Amino acid sequence: MPFALPVPPHWSTQGPLRRTLLDPEQEYLAFAGQLLALIKDGQGDSDEGLRLRSRMDVPWARMTAEQQIHVGHMVDALNRESESRLRLRLSR
Repeated sequence: MPFALPVPPHWSTQGPLRRTLLDPEQEYLAFAGQLLALIKDGQGDSDEGLRLRSRMDVPWARMTAEQQIHVGHMVDALNRESESRLRLRLSR
């Protein structure tokens, strides 16, 4: 997949009817956190999981190559953290 060219952040109307300037990294990580929670519950391939995956494409495309690499490392860390919590829960 080719890396995206840098583009300025955009406005979003998500939230309680207010507009906020969203950083693409923050937006992507918010979706990734929601997706990881679904995956942990065995719902990663549900309609909601597929919807989240498609919504993650927009902020991904707005990131620079460096931001994409950084976010990839952060998502890996989140995934490892959630896996370790799951292993702890299963071992008790």
